[in-house]
Amino acid sequence: WFWLHQTHHSFLPVSFVCSCFYYIIFDVVLQLCGVALSHVSEYIKLQRLRFSDDLDISFELACKDFNIPTMTLQPLVENAVLYGIRRSDTGKGIVTIRSEEFSDRYEVSVIDSGPGFNADKVSDCGQRVVTGIQNVRNRLRLTCGGDLKIVSQPGKGTTATIILPKGGEKC
Repeated sequence: WFWLHQTHHSFLPVSFVCSCFYYIIFDVVLQLCGVALSHVSEYIKLQRLRFSDDLDISFELACKDFNIPTMTLQPLVENAVLYGIRRSDTGKGIVTIRSEEFSDRYEVSVIDSGPGFNADKVSDCGQRVVTGIQNVRNRLRLTCGGDLKIVSQPGKGTTATIILPKGGEKC
């Protein structure tokens, strides 16, 4: 219903993002990190339409010319927004996306300034979140032998880090 009440200028970002997700889901298994970041930027634009200025994003990119499996970065950003920032006391916050290159791997981290959580109580987040995280982990392992590490602490936010090994034929 939200989108029905918005003016017609909102249709353009929505249609663009829909076309991007169609491309991601049906056509490509791996994409350059820079392409994944452009999809994340479009997702953030949609969230800003929805939540106005309550959401900030920061990019700290040491590198972006490497392959990353599709639909691994955006779901983590979505979780950071919906279960991190939106669940904070103020409903406001920042999501930082950071990339780093090491001799044997690339890492892409999604860091939110939300309330964090106790790892022992992950089930409190809901089955949909746990399933989404498991889907990202499986996609990383199956497409390029990658992994996902999540670190969170109540009151201190959450960091989800995608780890992509170098030198493999797939990534």
